Amino acid sequence: LRLTNPQGDYMSAFHVMGIAAAVLAAGLASKAGAQTAEADAPPAEMAEAAEQAEPAEPAEPAEPAEPAEPAEMAEPTEPAASPVTATLPPAPAVEFPAKFIEDDLKRVHGKDAPIAYLPLTQLRWAVRNKVSATGGAFRKHRSTKEVLADLDQEVLARVLIVLQDDLEARFEAAQWQALTADELGGDLPQPKALKVNADLGLPVFKHDGGGYDQDYVVLAVPGAQAVDPKGIGNGMAYMRFMKGKQGTNVSVTYSFAAGTVGETNSRMLGTEVGEGLWFSARADLWSSKGGWGTINTQPEGLVVAETVGTISEIDGSGVGRATNVIRFMGGMGTVDRTGYQMSTDWETAEAAMIAAGRAFNAEVVARYAH
Repeated sequence: LRLTNPQGDYMSAFHVMGIAAAVLAAGLASKAGAQTAEADAPPAEMAEAAEQAEPAEPAEPAEPAEPAEPAEMAEPTEPAASPVTATLPPAPAVEFPAKFIEDDLKRVHGKDAPIAYLPLTQLRWAVRNKVSATGGAFRKHRSTKEVLADLDQEVLARVLIVLQDDLEARFEAAQWQALTADELGGDLPQPKALKVNADLGLPVFKHDGGGYDQDYVVLAVPGAQAVDPKGIGNGMAYMRFMKGKQGTNVSVTYSFAAGTVGETNSRMLGTEVGEGLWFSARADLWSSKGGWGTINTQPEGLVVAETVGTISEIDGSGVGRATNVIRFMGGMGTVDRTGYQMSTDWETAEAAMIAAGRAFNAEVVARYAH
């Protein structure tokens, strides 16, 4: 291919490329000049150019926004209830002497969950209270005093429930869970039960304490049975009850006697009676971990009220002087044996029983649930 200019002269490829480069450079310079002229144009010329431009279509007016619905007013809320302060059990009205309460808790204390089972709380009331003593020259003088007390089952049952509820409340105030027989339903221990006395219509427990003998009627909380403490299988019954549970079984027995008996400090070592209220108590503890322990008053108990009724000698119960003279002449020892009948002031006795029982409950919780 031969390239020629308009005059017909021959042009080489390099010549053609030079001409193309020159044309391209001229075009770029022209475009740059037009942009510079537009930038330097006076405002009037710019306005004219703007008028010549096609006017933009006016934007459609925006639809007015719908007025926002007023916010629904929140329903007034009741103020949060202030926390209820648990009513603590009353402070004990009875103060026990020092060392009157004993305990053996080394096998059970602090080894289980803070749960107290209270299935077998019971109360004993002495319908017969007897003391015997021997002394005098050659220890041939024997003195015996016996008090027979009346019985008000309704009052005793009421006292038992008050003391059970008090013990439950004291455990709960110590941040323990407490479960009574009513709350446990039919899930109760099954130790040996006492037999019901046909004459009294209540279970009776006979306590032989050497010089002191008592016949007690025994009341258990509703749904539970009166326990015979002499049952050799009682311990296993409590352990079966605690199987699969956590916590401690706490079985408390409160014992009372209206009409006190005791030994005198005379050289003849006689006996005497009074119109007060005698008290003793014991708590048996069985842990789900297998340990056991006790909290109890001293065996001799304590007179917690000086007068809860009137006492009178039973006619014909005493040994006459003539009998003792005959015994003495025959080389036998003299005898002082007298029986008494106690007529209880039940309103006074009820208050005294509750006060003493509450004081023992406080000792149980203070010694074990801390």
